[in-house]
Amino acid sequence: MQTTSLDILEKTQLPPSQARAILEVMDLEINARQGALVTKSDLGDAVQALRSDLKDAVRVMKSDLDDTVRIIKSDFDGAIRAMKTDLDDAIRIMRAISMTPFGPQRVISRTPFRP
Repeated sequence: MQTTSLDILEKTQLPPSQARAILEVMDLEINARQGALVTKSDLGDAVQALRSDLKDAVRVMKSDLDDTVRIIKSDFDGAIRAMKTDLDDAIRIMRAISMTPFGPQRVISRTPFRP
């Protein structure tokens, strides 16, 4: 409690006990609000923590994306292999048909399909 503030309140002809009570309430309010104030250091720490959290989140998302790309690539490669096998089987069947007396007369290439 500052003496100057008390003097000002007493000059307004408030009794000293009321003036002190008013100043005590004001001091309590000021102290309560100062605890809620954020310093530059507090903000710097919060920004640093957010940056760290963001870097971690980006690292996790990149890892998840890499895993997803790896799975998709593997699935795609498997599908291509299956289509190649199906195409090679179809070529074998067509060759077998062309070799029969009743099949088409045109000769199909004997080299299997390779992409």
